[in-house]
Formats: sequence, structure tokens, C-alpha cells
Amino acid sequence: MEQFLFVKQEFGTLVLIKTLALIFLILVYCLKAYLLTRYRVIKEISIPKGDIKKGIITSLLVIVCPSAMESTRDITKNWLEFFLFHVGILVAIIVSFMIPYAPNLLQPAVTTLFMIIMGLGFIAGFIRIIKKFTRPDIKVISSKDDFFSIIIITIFLLLGAISMTGNREIIVAFLALTAFLLVYVPLSKISHYLYWPFARYYIGKHFGRRGIYMKRR
Repeated sequence: MEQFLFVKQEFGTLVLIKTLALIFLILVYCLKAYLLTRYRVIKEISIPKGDIKKGIITSLLVIVCPSAMESTRDITKNWLEFFLFHVGILVAIIVSFMIPYAPNLLQPAVTTLFMIIMGLGFIAGFIRIIKKFTRPDIKVISSKDDFFSIIIITIFLLLGAISMTGNREIIVAFLALTAFLLVYVPLSKISHYLYWPFARYYIGKHFGRRGIYMKRR
């Protein structure tokens, strides 16, 4: 806990910049969410043959049912990698706020657990980078933003994991990168997670009406 107290005392400006970056991210996301609700929803005229609510629920739950999607059906190679990468990112985000705002919660057992999770997320991210550069089927559909995003997020996970050791330089670098990402993410393809629930909702609604539901294999 003590090794994180210096942040607010010595790097108050960095904490302020990070807070302003967070406000920027929230404002951009609010605008994007508002614009999404402004799209005219096409009225379904087909005869209902299924349960719309069931379709929506199963569509939203596809993320925890790897066997339902071809891209994640191989649990050990794809879904586990996806799971570790995204859980690592979630923990890194939480840590980036705990360090300046709630360092008293970062007890040894907590920092060790967080380090392991972010470390596994880094390994998953590194594997994804290799795939992006070596697999033609992935490389051909990847933009420059895709390459930059996966690299910067993987570095974010690495810095987050090392910061749990209490290294002052790494902690400052981690928080500075967090501030950058708070501005960059809403303007990049990383913000796809904002659209995900909207997309899954309408996919589930569309196919649920037709009686087509997600199936486990």
C-alpha cells in the first residue's frame, strides 16, 4: 500500500490530467450512445415464430458460450485467450484508478492477484499480436489502428502487471499511458465494446422473432 501513496503527493498534475481524460471519455461515449439511439429502428413485418426475449438473452450470453461461435469454438486456442485478455484489461483499468484514488485497498494479496491476472492478459495480448502479424486471414482485415491498438493495450497490461511490484517509474508510466488511452480509446476501434450490447440486442431481437436461437455444440 505504502509504495503507491507517492502518486497523489508528487504527481498531482498527472492525476488531474487522468481525471480530465476520463471526463472526456465519458462525454464522448455519452454522445456516441445518444447518436446510436437516434437511428430509426426498422419495423418488423414478418409473422413472429419465436420468442424475442429469449433471442435477445441468448444473443447477449454468446460471450460466455464459446461453443456457439465458430471463432471461439476451440476453447484452449481462442476463447481462453479472449477471456484472459479482456479480464486482464478490466483489472488494469480498475488498478489504474485504485492507485491514485484508493491505494489503501492495494494490499499485498490484492496486488499479487492483480499482477497474475494482468500478466496472463499480457501473454494473451502478445499471442494476439503474433497472430495479427503472421496469420494472413487476420492480417488482411486489420487496419493500422488495429495493429496500434493491440500493441498499446498489451503494453498497458505489461506496465499494469509490473506496477504492482511498487516500481515508481513503472507506476508513473502506467498512469500516463492510462491518461493517453482514456483520450485515444473513444476515438479508436477499441470502443467497439460500446456498440457490442446494441448489436447483440438487435441481432437477438431479429432472429428471436424468427425462432432462431444460439445453440451450444
